[in-house]
Amino acid sequence: MNKILLLVLMFLAGLSELRSQQRFFSFDGGIPGNWQSNVPSALVSGTEHLKGGAAALKWTAQNGDYLRATALAIPSTEIATAASSAAQMFIYSEAITTDTLLFQFLDENGVVQRQGKMLLNYKGWMEFHRSYYYDYSPDGSFPGAFNLSEMKIIYKPANSNNSCVIYIDEATIIGNTDVR
Repeated sequence: MNKILLLVLMFLAGLSELRSQQRFFSFDGGIPGNWQSNVPSALVSGTEHLKGGAAALKWTAQNGDYLRATALAIPSTEIATAASSAAQMFIYSEAITTDTLLFQFLDENGVVQRQGKMLLNYKGWMEFHRSYYYDYSPDGSFPGAFNLSEMKIIYKPANSNNSCVIYIDEATIIGNTDVR
């Protein structure tokens, strides 16, 4: 009886791991199938600017364009883990501007559960690092767990005629343990 119970528990633990496999993207093998843009051909694999590995995601965007990573399947239990509930990715900006990237993290119903901004006021690589646990509440309290299904990045230029080319590399959607 104990062996059967142990096997059932191992099986359930394995299912949990299958459900949360979309954690890290290096883009070395090209563009993952679950990453897309609202503009066909706006995403390509680039080698001009790399944070690590052999390739980065190169995104050419205009006002309101977005890219998204879907089918992330990160369970609420991982969002609720304070020690490792953080996203980290590296963003390369080709020019110093006052344009903004809006990061949205959505649940399985398409509802935005967390949202953060990154000002593109730099040239080169900059780290985007946000904790789902700590960074989205005005008083620092945990704003609640959710099943993370999709991440969306929206380009918001200061001037609606602006466009940009940015690179994304070494993207950790969940599991970063660095504390800022």
